[in-house]
Order: sequence, then structure tokens, then C-alpha cells
Amino acid sequence: MAEDTIREVVKAGSRNEADIKVVQRLLNANLSKITPLSSLIVDGKIGDKTINAILEFQKRVVGMSEPDGRVDPSGKTIAALRNVSHAAPSINQSPQSFSSLTEVSIVFKHYNRIPKNTKGMKSNFDSIYESDVSISGGLSGSFKGSVWPDDMVSHKRIADGVYPVHIGFHQGSGITPTLAHLVVETRKKPRAALLVNCRNPISATNSKKEKLTAAGVNIHNGWNTERGSEACLTIPPGEWSAFISLFLNAYPNLSDWTKVGDRTGIKIGTVEIKP
Repeated sequence: MAEDTIREVVKAGSRNEADIKVVQRLLNANLSKITPLSSLIVDGKIGDKTINAILEFQKRVVGMSEPDGRVDPSGKTIAALRNVSHAAPSINQSPQSFSSLTEVSIVFKHYNRIPKNTKGMKSNFDSIYESDVSISGGLSGSFKGSVWPDDMVSHKRIADGVYPVHIGFHQGSGITPTLAHLVVETRKKPRAALLVNCRNPISATNSKKEKLTAAGVNIHNGWNTERGSEACLTIPPGEWSAFISLFLNAYPNLSDWTKVGDRTGIKIGTVEIKP
């Protein structure tokens, strides 16, 4: 399916998550046309917020005197929504890009806690997510997270410090991302995530406290019983959708997510890891 087309009608009661996500993503890309409505979480669920956004878009942009809250595969609403994704971006600036407004600050505060079930380490914290994660600088949010891999014998933790953060895609080497990949995802490759130090090597250590480096470090989703991390920073599965949606909604243009490389996007700020 094309990245900005739908197969079924999207309306109240719809169950086709893929089509609903397309509509939610396109509504976010057109957000400036329906202000002061806030951005949608691209979750494939057709709630009141999504329906209200469709109604407002139909009223203000499509010019419908009686908006019906439905998006047909070949109707006027989807055609109007697609206009933004078909527009050619400026050479120097992507339309509706958040990147020029401010730098985002992400802080992982771990309190020197060692989460349970971390191989090679003596735990002092009865959860697998030990950190408080705060986001500021134009975006805001509070989450749980972890700076630890599951296995500190075979893998390593990056050192405390401040590192640049880029938007981009986790895994999926050799697959060129499309607009359809700019959704909340936990399994499919590639999936939207944040890149620490643009995946370049940074200081790290293991259970033997050796001075090492780690490359390819991301901020990505974890799991309920493990973090799925070898050196990355992770967010619990129950909070991942809200976390990554902040960035998906702030940067709706694929060009921002692939500006540096096929899976590497623009620098958006910093991440700080501290006790």
C-alpha cells in the first residue's frame, strides 16, 4: 500500500489500524491548518480526538458545509490530506519542521540504581526500569526508562555524560524508510527511534569496569521482562507510544528523519545520563 493511501473508509468504529495510522499521520502533517487542535498519537485507534480532527479538517480545508467525519479511499478529504506529503520540500527547510525552534533536552536520571535481572551486576533496585526520564525544550514529558543492558557481561552501558541526539530509525539496515514507517512501532524494522551520538562510538563500561566504547546506540522500546538492550537506552513498553509520539508529531516530515542518511535524521538536541 502506498504510504499515504488507504484501502478502507476511516470513520467512527473503523478497525483497520494501518489505514487509521495513515490518516492520523497525515492529519499531524496538516496540523497548522487546524490549530489550536493538538497533535494525534499515531496508534491506529479511531477515538474522539481523531474524529474531531477529521471534522475540523473537512470544515476548514476541504470546505464541507456538513463534515461527516469519514475519510474515503478516493474522496476529497484524503486528497486534501495528501497534498502536504506530495509537496516538494524546500532545499533549506522542511515544511512544518520543529527543528528550527529549539533544542530538546532528554535526561535519564538513574540514581546509581542497578535494576533487577541485570546479568553480571548486583541489583539494588526491584524493577527493570530504574531511571526517571524527563523531556524539556519545546517538548515535555516524564517517563520511566533504563540506561542498562540486560547483560553487563557480554554487553556494556554507556558512560554518564551529555550526548547529541538525532531522530532516525532503529534496525532495518538495507531497508529505505518511507512515510509509512513514521508510526509507533515496536517490532517491525526499521522503526522510528532516537539515535545517541548519531550512532558513533561513545564511552562505555561493562561488569568488569573496563573502559570500552559502544557504537550504534539508540533510545528505543523495551519489554516487560527484559529491556532488549545491548548498550542502548530503553523506555518501558507501556510508555513507548507516548514517548516516541512526541517526536513523531513534532517532526512529521520524512526528510527530517532521513536527512543525514537513509536511517539517520537531523540533530534535535541532547540526552544526558546522570546519577
